[in-house]
Amino acid sequence: MTKDKLLDHEDECEFRTVLCPDTSCQKKIFFKQLEAHIKTVHPKTSCSVRNILKYEAILTNELKPNVDYYLHVLENNKVQFYPQCVKRNGVWYVSVKIKGGPRLASQWKFSAKTENENTGYSMEFTGSVHPVD
Repeated sequence: MTKDKLLDHEDECEFRTVLCPDTSCQKKIFFKQLEAHIKTVHPKTSCSVRNILKYEAILTNELKPNVDYYLHVLENNKVQFYPQCVKRNGVWYVSVKIKGGPRLASQWKFSAKTENENTGYSMEFTGSVHPVD
């Protein structure tokens, strides 16, 4: 195998190690065991929604400066996504990871929108989906 093919293989290898997508866990596991890890270690914090194109999360103005929202597993056409909402030092961060490598992730984008229901002001962001690793 050439060096270039080896690097491509490593990006997609099912035996590569990845971090658990649950922001409060961060355990290193084999990519191949990711689904089993989520089902056994995070059974109450994960939900699986199939064939989803839109996902809404209500982010409240909590007084805590740091918050990790529960892990959600969303699936569309057998592709799994992990939307992530965390609050660090009072600032909310939203991202989406995909169960796959860089090649699969590059085929997707996500949009996040926030709105103040009292004032009607809103802001929307469109960004890249990230590989789980």
